[in-house]
Amino acid sequence: MLGAVSLELHQDLDGDLVVGRLEDLDDVVPSQSHVDPDELTARLADRPLALLDPLSPSRKAGQPLRSPAHQRDVVRHRTILGVVRSAEETSRWTEPSWRDEAERWIRERLSDLGLHPVAAIEQPHVRPWGTALHVRTNGGTLWFKANIAPLAYEAPLLDLVGAGSASVPRLVAGDLTRGWMLTEDAGTKLSDVYREGLPRAIWCELLGAYAQLQVDAAPAAGRLVAAGVPDRRLPTLVEGLRRVLGNDRLVRPGGDVALTDDELERAHEVVPAIENAVDVLAGLELPDSLQHDDLHPWNVCIRDGTYSFIDWGDACISQPLLSFTVPLAHIASADTDAARDAYLEPWTRFRQRDDLVAAVGAARLLGHVTGILKWELISTSLGDDERAGYEDAITRRVRSLLELACG
Repeated sequence: MLGAVSLELHQDLDGDLVVGRLEDLDDVVPSQSHVDPDELTARLADRPLALLDPLSPSRKAGQPLRSPAHQRDVVRHRTILGVVRSAEETSRWTEPSWRDEAERWIRERLSDLGLHPVAAIEQPHVRPWGTALHVRTNGGTLWFKANIAPLAYEAPLLDLVGAGSASVPRLVAGDLTRGWMLTEDAGTKLSDVYREGLPRAIWCELLGAYAQLQVDAAPAAGRLVAAGVPDRRLPTLVEGLRRVLGNDRLVRPGGDVALTDDELERAHEVVPAIENAVDVLAGLELPDSLQHDDLHPWNVCIRDGTYSFIDWGDACISQPLLSFTVPLAHIASADTDAARDAYLEPWTRFRQRDDLVAAVGAARLLGHVTGILKWELISTSLGDDERAGYEDAITRRVRSLLELACG
């Protein structure tokens, strides 16, 4: 869509150059719709120009983009391209020595299973915190995934949960120490099936299936924490939020994405509301369970009518209702109540529906907190160069928390 201009922007992210090139075009930068950092990790780094569509408010070619009305879009455009650059320059996953070792491990595991590759092993996904390789074999398509050490729990998570559920990718082979895993292909992503957005009925089906997965996994919560899945149960959340707010590297990164003094003060003032939300959720007495924390259509697949929930690298153990926070950003407002009710239905064996509905607002607040904490884990594990393009992952989450808490 952008031709040579996209290449120029891709190669040089200097602010003036970005603005100058965009001013020469009619409609270039991303739309006014909010794009969460988690969405960036799911799709924009693979198809970085996929969301480029008309600028709002509209303007003529050559009209300045430095006005306040357009600055947010310019910043977002630079962020998207920064993610692409960061992914391309992430050396730990693209170094020949690492790739050779990974492919050797894959081939050895395939041999153990009586399988072999039938095509070159491809690397379609590269992130600072992990990578995925596409492996086509004589027995079907498999996926290899490797995460940074703090996220290595994804392999044992699939090992524990997948033993009794078809709702997560089946682990074919794994190195649970390194966090390497080889899984069966989970099917077609819902984002590819429903490119214009998921219909209400599909949201209701998948959320009901996801909630049932949480119910079934709840007895394993302690074992999952012992296996390394982050413990973000209710007693940890307030302290965790305070810890992040006190870390200048996370809340005052370079550039214009840093929280202002006023925003930081307001964030500290929100803590009592978070404490109250903790009390509300604790009062439900629901069992702790898996909390995916990145549940959107790019992380749900379907095969033969069965939903499979993929990419558990953001997961934690917490109060399960917090998982509804991310889907709410993707569900049409007219479908919200129906989707909520479908998600809550499996939990009515523990509490009355009215009690569950009344707690959804508190769960949304705490879902933003666990979102902040997952990015804390990732960001503190990466160098400054690796964080390029994701500097606002936490500050954007904090601002969303403020918007929700303060109305």
